Amino acid sequence: MRSIERLQWWWKSLDDIERASATNISRLVESGEAIISAERLAWLAAFKKEQKKNAGGTDDEAVAEAKPTSFKQGGISSVLGSLTEMF
Repeated sequence: MRSIERLQWWWKSLDDIERASATNISRLVESGEAIISAERLAWLAAFKKEQKKNAGGTDDEAVAEAKPTSFKQGGISSVLGSLTEMF
């Protein structure tokens, strides 16, 4: 969450001309996606560890159960929508 807040503060610190820069827009999007991806991987690892602990199953089974079939089903669209609203 702090990473998203830092990204948000960086974006807010830019003036309108800097916000219109394709380089800065790309940095915003790529950084936001990287932050979300890292968080998702952390959640998945924690889930996988808990599943393995509780069920005694393999890591592959826990990952297959946890992995959504698309980002929309996994909630990424709503997170990105929230990011868009913040900026």
